[in-house]
Amino acid sequence: KTQMASTNNQSETFAAGQCVFIDVTAESQASLDKGQITITKEADAPGDAVNVKKGPPLFVKAALASLAISILFYVMVFIYLGVSSNQTGYTQNLEIAVVNLDDGIIGKAFVAFARSLQAGNGLPTFNVLSSTSYDDARNRVADAVSWGAVVVQPNAWNNLVAAFQTTDNTFVTSSAIQFIYDESRFPTVVASRVSGPVRALITAFCQNISASIVNKMGSDPSTSASVSAAAVSAPRLLSQPVWFTENNLHPATVQVATFGLTVGMILLVVFTWSSWMATYGRAQITFLGSWMPIALLKITSLSPSLTRCLELADPFWPQE
Repeated sequence: KTQMASTNNQSETFAAGQCVFIDVTAESQASLDKGQITITKEADAPGDAVNVKKGPPLFVKAALASLAISILFYVMVFIYLGVSSNQTGYTQNLEIAVVNLDDGIIGKAFVAFARSLQAGNGLPTFNVLSSTSYDDARNRVADAVSWGAVVVQPNAWNNLVAAFQTTDNTFVTSSAIQFIYDESRFPTVVASRVSGPVRALITAFCQNISASIVNKMGSDPSTSASVSAAAVSAPRLLSQPVWFTENNLHPATVQVATFGLTVGMILLVVFTWSSWMATYGRAQITFLGSWMPIALLKITSLSPSLTRCLELADPFWPQE
């Protein structure tokens, strides 16, 4: 290590890897503040030099970063408002996977029903997949590839026919179809554009095909006796022979809402401070040490209270 006095226009040569302490005088400090001091490294090739200059002050960097964050925030808000203003027009971009694992009438009828649905007008796009499994359909929803999936279970038709033949009153009619979705992916979008409309479509399909199956089996001499026996021993088979279940992978509970609200309020404070910094710059740094902890304390104390207010105000708010 070498100690040396530093004056203007001073030049010194150091060995590679050598650590040097420079005692800056008042005159050279003025040059340093103006970014006029240059450190030049002798290179192997002529003309190869590295110039190190003093960068902008810290408060300038903080103000520029705050300005960039503030602009990004407003861009995100405008994009969100623009998309929200035409949700119906974008609903067709939401994919609902259709998986038919049944070789009978129920599976074929639902595939035909799904293909007849036209995307748009507030409906998502139904994509009929071939040669897949229940796990594949579930993983598509869990991995955010599809917003939902409708799976016609294996042997749905054969199981129903066997239940009529044996007048099995314990037969679970809802085992034919399963609707899979993930509410926590985006609760408001899933509720209004995915689970709600798709549930209504599956309900209409089950009601129509149930009535068609009962009428057809009742008018067929080979199965009319089974229908008559089912009316006595298993009336549930006649009222709704085909139904569905739902599998919500991640329900939007109060805990999820509390976490999301807390993160949102923290980001709101960060963006507010960024806008403040971008406007006033250096003067606000002195208040940061005392202002930010108080703001974070208020956020953590208000989040559970606000969540509780939402629970009391909205009867449809998820309860434990």
